[in-house]
Amino acid sequence: MKPNRLFIYFSFIYFTPVFSQAQNYSVASIPAELLNDAFAVVRESSEEFVQQDLHNGTHKVSYAVTVLNGKGDANANFYLYEDSFRELKNFSGELFNAAGKSIRKISKKDLTVTAISSNLATDGKHTFYNLYAPAYPFTVKYTYEVKYKKGILMFPTFVPVSNFYVSLEKASYFLQIPPDLELREKKLNTEVERQEAQVAQNKTYRWSVRDFKALPHEPHIADSELFPVVYLSPEKFCVENVCGNMANWETFGRWQAGLLEGRNQLPQKTIDKILELTQNKSETRDKVKALYEYLQQTTHYVSIQLGIGGWQPMKAEEVARTGFGDCKALSNYMKAMLDVLGIPSYYTVISTKKKRFFSDYPNFSQANHVILMVPLEKDSVWLECTSQALPFGYIHKDILGHDALAVGDKTVFFRTLPEYRPSDNEEINAIDVRLTQEGHSVVDVHSTYKMGVFEHMFFKLKGL
Repeated sequence: MKPNRLFIYFSFIYFTPVFSQAQNYSVASIPAELLNDAFAVVRESSEEFVQQDLHNGTHKVSYAVTVLNGKGDANANFYLYEDSFRELKNFSGELFNAAGKSIRKISKKDLTVTAISSNLATDGKHTFYNLYAPAYPFTVKYTYEVKYKKGILMFPTFVPVSNFYVSLEKASYFLQIPPDLELREKKLNTEVERQEAQVAQNKTYRWSVRDFKALPHEPHIADSELFPVVYLSPEKFCVENVCGNMANWETFGRWQAGLLEGRNQLPQKTIDKILELTQNKSETRDKVKALYEYLQQTTHYVSIQLGIGGWQPMKAEEVARTGFGDCKALSNYMKAMLDVLGIPSYYTVISTKKKRFFSDYPNFSQANHVILMVPLEKDSVWLECTSQALPFGYIHKDILGHDALAVGDKTVFFRTLPEYRPSDNEEINAIDVRLTQEGHSVVDVHSTYKMGVFEHMFFKLKGL
């Protein structure tokens, strides 16, 4: 389905970023058609991103939303993720009643900051503010500035509305980049016109959306198929002092391969163990299986996200010494063990959230996981190196049928993982009932679980 009255446009007259002044936030001023099916209405959303160089930039946001009833409460909260690459510099907020009268100021000291995380080590923190208003409807406005530093991998995505039952009055996004950089853009769901201009030697762009009507919830459909979204990123980028090019997936893969260089060395003790485990195995598959099971027995998964460590794995020798690592580190460690035997394998970037990559738009937001691909004579084996329990070569549901980018020393290529047919998901129960002369019964049940049904039962029995 197509949203009604949606237009995203660009014009030279808007090249100078302008944040709204003296906006009327009374609920009565909201157009009637934007109230239909709406729990909340975004009154205005103005974003400005200015990139100074490959490492530094500034993101300014002014955002106001009217919450019509309790079902729209979540839209009034403020949330920002900060890490060593992004820092909140300025913040202010203001609460308005139904008539548009200011009733409360919100300052930076009212924000809650927490570094609580499931990661073993991370430099990230969550900054948020949960708003509790005295009555409905109400409007809240947030204005803030985020400093980007140590590298810019992506520009903030232009996604002015992303929730069902939320309307939008107006939104704009202004972008300025240095003249020697190329902009990469991926538009979803709607035609977007874009023109370029030179302002003081810099390239500038602007996108806008107006009068987006609230959409009722549609089950079993990706949100990105309904809401206006523009992904943006620079072609050239840096992470700390490691720079690369995102012109296509091959250049991205080569950058990723560069992060692996020199990180596959193993201590002699580990090499001796590898040779011992495989000395009596003639088949390559059996050797890979033996090393995978050794990996499962001697390592465990922890998440470590520190600086460039969010993209670069720990050294294999560190994993051998400590016995732990994240998906990157454990996959690289498994690859290093196979290197000892001369068995080729590929460090493979994949997403556990979405099946398909944008083939024409490589970017850092699409992948969140790493596995290992081992090509064999008749088939490829896909190894989930973070699990201490999964059977060798089993493809679990979070990556089943997903696109993946395989990264080798000299080659980069796409693969789509195998996907099980619905008919392969079976639960077969054989029940044998024997009656005794005394009127008792003896019941034997033999159950067989396959594919998705097996996975559910397997992890349940393992207590995982």
